[in-house]
Amino acid sequence: MSPTLISSITDKIIPEIKERQSRPIEKCYPIVYLDAMHFKVKDGGVYKEKAVYIVLGVNIKGIKELLGLYV
Repeated sequence: MSPTLISSITDKIIPEIKERQSRPIEKCYPIVYLDAMHFKVKDGGVYKEKAVYIVLGVNIKGIKELLGLYV
């Protein structure tokens, strides 16, 4: 993939990401899942273990919502 292609793709999805990040969340989630995915990433020539923490809530209507991703 060329840098130009990557830039054109990200330029199209960034407004959607910003809209999603600023959406209001529910006041109550009866069920909240916390999980993590572990990855090995190369940082300064050395491989390090990193985790991405995932927070998923199920609202009162039973719909799953991604509440956050944290490294």
